[in-house]
Amino acid sequence: MGGTLMKNYTNEEVHEMYLDWFNNFLSTGRFAERYDLSMTEVENVLDRGRKIQELINKQIENGKEAQNKES
Repeated sequence: MGGTLMKNYTNEEVHEMYLDWFNNFLSTGRFAERYDLSMTEVENVLDRGRKIQELINKQIENGKEAQNKES
């Protein structure tokens, strides 16, 4: 399961994979099988994806705060 070389995924690819895991998988094992990743690669993808999602969430919150101040 999973190759020895870690693929360099773009931030967009990582975010899409993270959302797929978040919404559709109950275990990291099945996620690893689906994407043919080692557990180390899965951990890397999910860590990066979580950070990207946190940034997106902050941007959304900052946008809402700006809209509330304008109202």
